[in-house]
Amino acid sequence: MAWEFRDPLFLLVGLLAPLVYLLAGHIPSRITYASLMLLDRAPTTLRVRLAPLPAGSLALATLALAVALAGPRTGDETTEIEREGIAIVMPWTVRARWMGATLSPGTTASAGCRH
Repeated sequence: MAWEFRDPLFLLVGLLAPLVYLLAGHIPSRITYASLMLLDRAPTTLRVRLAPLPAGSLALATLALAVALAGPRTGDETTEIEREGIAIVMPWTVRARWMGATLSPGTTASAGCRH
């Protein structure tokens, strides 16, 4: 199984993940202490331990967005893709046959109604 990307240049968006982490982790308000010894004695709470989680989630979301925009694809040896021919559906031919029209190479396609 081989991995392919539709637009691999979008993977470069993933390089912004560290920048997103740094910008999201920046806390605009700071508390200034006269002595840092107070912080050493303070117990570590769950809130303090989970503080980097939102910034990490945003960085992970940036990586996921980069991969999604790149369009990952997988293929196998049995998949065949044909790109030849015309991919236009002409529903008037079915209706013309149903209504009893005669289509020949020298005539135009017109559906005649039988009464």
